[in-house]
Parts: sequence; structure tokens; C-alpha cells
Amino acid sequence: RFELKKFIKFSKNSFKEKLTDKDLQQTNVFILYNFPNGLDDKNLTDKIIQRVRKGEAGLFFVVGNRTDFRDFPGLTSILPMKPKRFTSQFSEAMLYPDEMIEQTPVWTFDNEFKNWLETAPPVFVNNSEWLLQNNALPLARVKIKSIKTEYIAFAMAEANNTKSFISVAQNLWKLRNANYLFSRDFSYYDDFLKNTLQWLSVNVSKKRFFVEANKNFYLEYEPIYIQANLRDEALKPISDATINVEIRKKNSREIYSYVLEPTGNGLYSYKIPSLPAGEYELLGTAKKDNKTLAQAKDNFVVAHSTIEALNLQANKPILQQIALRTNGKFFTSLQSAQQHFEQQEYPAVLNYVEKNINLNEWLPLLIIILLVASSEWFLRRYWGLL
Repeated sequence: RFELKKFIKFSKNSFKEKLTDKDLQQTNVFILYNFPNGLDDKNLTDKIIQRVRKGEAGLFFVVGNRTDFRDFPGLTSILPMKPKRFTSQFSEAMLYPDEMIEQTPVWTFDNEFKNWLETAPPVFVNNSEWLLQNNALPLARVKIKSIKTEYIAFAMAEANNTKSFISVAQNLWKLRNANYLFSRDFSYYDDFLKNTLQWLSVNVSKKRFFVEANKNFYLEYEPIYIQANLRDEALKPISDATINVEIRKKNSREIYSYVLEPTGNGLYSYKIPSLPAGEYELLGTAKKDNKTLAQAKDNFVVAHSTIEALNLQANKPILQQIALRTNGKFFTSLQSAQQHFEQQEYPAVLNYVEKNINLNEWLPLLIIILLVASSEWFLRRYWGLL
């Protein structure tokens, strides 16, 4: 859980909310947007850099229209990327995941996440020439129309007790809106942001072993990803250890045991298809040469759900195949379907219905009609009306 405190600058050396040294000391992650934007911010920026360099806080940096750190070499040295030639101009472009996204140090991205990121609407990307720093990991790159470029939009870095993340793209709320259109929730965007902040908030100078579920809350029948990161005292990754995980259900004797699979660079992961509803405690143990290196704990919750509530996303490849084999059309939106039918010319069709009824089906009714007519004739004759 994170508590967000906003400090909005509205004039030189003046914030809308009072910013104290205590606030700086209690901050675990600094999120900077359109800051710094001039030498007036040098004193505060130096204090932030000092805490980040010591590993006491992480840095989440978003480049905005008013960002200007050309006179802050200390800041550029701790960022995953630095501008070779800085400009405040932005252009609209789409994003796509970098192949190195699989090497992130704490969490795992599935194919659905990658599809969401690649199909999200355009965002505004800074036009500067950005250079990737040593030990930095690119997460997403820029795609102009259908052309994938080498231009990096998101990157993260961890070195010498320093953790930082940079986004040279702004208007990221568009990605969150696209998440809802893609899956009817905000899980991909929120999990990405939560995991990034969680990774940045952990003091790397004190903690060398992580093991955790990729989310805090799951539904029944939802897969659970367990991830671990192991490093030695010099913070170098250990990739040949054995990571055992025991998951215990609270108020129960049920215990689930797993061995995580190494994925390289000190990372380990395992996919659990599902777990019954309940609260769970996770204990991870790292061993090498029959010696315990470290232990770590985590917890998460699995809530009750119905199977009908899952897998509501249309299976587009299957629908496309059905349309192809039946000489049909596949539409990705209601608007495209309406446009297609509005452009078609259809011949007029006259519809009519013809029905034949056998006389013997109406015989009882005919007898009744004949009796009524005969009765009327005899009555009229009897009363002299004929």
C-alpha cells in the first residue's frame, strides 16, 4: 500500500502545499513530473538526488513539457537514460514492449499485457535523443504507425544502491483508459504502476532477496505468478540457486510447495494455475550447495468468483478463422461493422406468406355456422318475417 502526497509548484521556490525536510526524509519514492524546470529547483533536486544515491528512496521520473534538467548533471547520472540533445518538443506515437521486458527484476509480464501495451492509443513522446545508461533495462519502445523504432519510451535501472525509472512519454492516462476497453478493468496499468513503485520503494542496500506474488488480490481460477530475485552481498545476481516456496492458507493446515524456475539474471518465477479462496502467507527460501542463503515472506488474498465471470475477452483468432471459413466478415468494433453495412447496396426483397388449410380442419365450425343459419331461417319463417 502506498500513500501519495502531492506537492504542486506554482511559483519560484514555492509549493501549493508546504514541503518540509521531514517530508523528504519520509518519502520512499519520488515521482517527478515537469520537475525540475529551472535553476530555482536546484536545492530541492540535490536533496532528492542525495537520498536516491544512498538507496534510501527510488525515483520515478516522467519527462513533461516543462521539464528542463540540462543544468542538473547529478540528476541525469542516476536516470536510466540521459538526453544527448534535449528538446521540450513532443510528438504523438504508439508504444510496443521491448524484448528485454522479460528481464525485469521483480515481476512478470504475460502476452495479454504486451498485447494491451501495443494496441493502446498514441501518447506524446519527447523528441530528444535519449541514450541508455549502463545497467539500464529498456521496457517499451516507440512505434510510429506500424513501424517499430529503436527509440526507447520506458526504462529502468538499478546500480550502486540506486533505483530509478524514466518515462519520456506523457499522457499515460490514455494507457489506463485503453486497459478498460481491452479487458474491462484497469489491472494491467495498475499492476504495472504498483509493481514499479513497489520495486522502487525497497531499499536495495539492505534487501538482497525478494519473493512475492505479482499481485495482492486474485480471483478463484485466476493464475498466480510467484516471482523472486536473488543477489549476493555485492548485489550481483545469483542465477544457480534453488528457490523453494511454501504457501500456507491461514486458519488451515493446507500447504502448497513449489520450486521456482530460474529465468536468468538472478530472476526466478513460477505460475500457479489457481488456488482456492482464502488468505495466504508465502515463505520463500533460497538455497545453494545445501546452504540457506536467505528467506523472504509475502501474503496475498484469493477471493470467491464464478467461472462465468472469467475469460470474457473475445478470442479474436478463432473468430477470424470462423469468418474466413464461412465466407463471412470479422469486425473489431461496432463502428466498423456499421460503416461496412452502410456502404453495401442490397436488392429490395418482397416478403409474403402463403398458407393452405384443408377443409376437413374447419368441418366442426362449418356445421355450427349451418345450424345457426338454419335456426335463423326457421325463426323468421315462424314469425312471418319472410
